[in-house]
Amino acid sequence: MARIRTTGILLPLCLTLCFCIGVVLVLYLQTIGHIDLVTSTVSTPRATQPRSFNDIQASSRTSPIPNAAFDLQEALSFLPYGNRQCTKLADFAWPVRYQEAVEAHKEALNKTLEGGVRLEGHSGQFQEQQMVYVKLAQLSFVQTICETGFNAGHSTLIWLASKNSTKVFSFDLGNHEYAKKMAEHLQSKYPGRLTVTWGDSTKTLPEFRKGHPEVKCDLLIVDGGHTVPVATADFENLREMANAGNIVVFDDYPTKEGNGKVLAPVWDTQVRSGTLAEQYACERNVWRGFALGHFLFLKDSLNKSDKKTVQ
Repeated sequence: MARIRTTGILLPLCLTLCFCIGVVLVLYLQTIGHIDLVTSTVSTPRATQPRSFNDIQASSRTSPIPNAAFDLQEALSFLPYGNRQCTKLADFAWPVRYQEAVEAHKEALNKTLEGGVRLEGHSGQFQEQQMVYVKLAQLSFVQTICETGFNAGHSTLIWLASKNSTKVFSFDLGNHEYAKKMAEHLQSKYPGRLTVTWGDSTKTLPEFRKGHPEVKCDLLIVDGGHTVPVATADFENLREMANAGNIVVFDDYPTKEGNGKVLAPVWDTQVRSGTLAEQYACERNVWRGFALGHFLFLKDSLNKSDKKTVQ
């Protein structure tokens, strides 16, 4: 009889204790968002939807950057999407006095090359690429252009001749005698708008960035040393100089031979790592082509003091 009385007392106490523990547990889970008391269902994380470029850039900014925001799809609407073969742009007009500038550049180069000096390949041989470069340089938000690989200045001429307000910062090894002479030619034609830094870009880029933190690039071109280590370093260093709104060009990729074949892993690694998104790529032949995309940034990686103005 005593046992029955003890059991009768303990059973309600145990039930009461279990109930109290259950209430506390439910309240705790509610506070951390795992249980919805209204629907009495367990919440599950929703699948993350792919974000657009504008969404990524908007969430990445720590503070507004003048002229940095742009609609990428609209900005690059002139590109012949869906065609991996490089083609001439349908709706296109060369800048005013552009051909005159090209002829002056050609004349200066011919004088420089007297004596049988061999010239490396360049964008001046590739009209489809020239057209795209002109359109990129003419985009309203593109005010500062940074490039590795000056060579004889054919691409640099396009940047300078396409819009009067553009400033260009070029980095070149300077191992060709004609390079420095052609840089002087362009600096005389476009005073105050071209800065060339000579030397190994893997060293000069970080040094320049430390000395000129105010320089932020809207359009960036990787066309310097044609080895994986150098090209990789150029991407990493230029990314540190890029504005939140930016476009990146990689010369020679995605060709199947030559420099494109050697450097393909560099571009592919940037894309796979999530630091760069490819927007367009085309081949003229197995040797010539180019690709463009944009650098992506996480919020914490942006410098809160980034400024667009270049002195």
